[in-house]
Amino acid sequence: MTSTSTARVFTIDHDLDLIVRGEVSVSAEGREVVDRTWTEKARDNPTFHNGELLSLSGLRSTEGRWVGDLGCTTFAHYLANREQDLPAADTCCPVAVNVLPITSDGRALLADVGKTSSSAGKVKFIGGGATPADVVDGVLDVRGVMRRELDEEFPGLNEHWSTAPRLEALLVGGNRRQVVLLFVGRLRISEAEARNLYLGSADPDQELSGVLAVVLGTAGLHVFNRREGRRSLDYVVPGLMAQVRADWDGGLAEARRFLDGSDQ
Repeated sequence: MTSTSTARVFTIDHDLDLIVRGEVSVSAEGREVVDRTWTEKARDNPTFHNGELLSLSGLRSTEGRWVGDLGCTTFAHYLANREQDLPAADTCCPVAVNVLPITSDGRALLADVGKTSSSAGKVKFIGGGATPADVVDGVLDVRGVMRRELDEEFPGLNEHWSTAPRLEALLVGGNRRQVVLLFVGRLRISEAEARNLYLGSADPDQELSGVLAVVLGTAGLHVFNRREGRRSLDYVVPGLMAQVRADWDGGLAEARRFLDGSDQ
């Protein structure tokens, strides 16, 4: 099976600390773009909230740990960044924390995004953006974000882990407009039991419209890619493929070079 996505998947092979350093600066020209984009997007979807997000600005190795610098920015900045209309100096790289639950019968659970989201109609990993409220003593509580997002999008699933989710990968979209930290864990319940749990606890007003299950194997991924590949966020299929083939691109050193463009 092949994928045309230019997204990349990197192994997280060290402890990771993401430290908040301040706010992301935006030029006057960039601010005009952000404000204009927000006006247009908020008019089209009044449910949008211009909340705070965290943007990654660099990665480095320090005493056997990987350390990243975070800056505070806004959802409006993210939207303008996603449209790729900002001056190069004003771009941001928002951080999301996602989780890939794998059921006892070998199915990976994904999220079908509802109509109120900025990614309406797309397929994604379960999870969402990190915010300043997720910062503890200046450092992003990555595992806390994972638990919170899972409680919000799939209530009750946090009680059914067979193996605790482990931070395994850093995913970067093909346009480098977002970083996703991916936890992977095994559940002690089957796909059918997970679906029943979701149907029994889902809030009709929540972000997701449903969950999808993917058989983790070459044939299962081929079927998923054929049916859902076009509407999946660009790092989903590469992330799933890496789970099956264990063909990570490398560690965070390689991710750093990719993010800052020095691999070109």
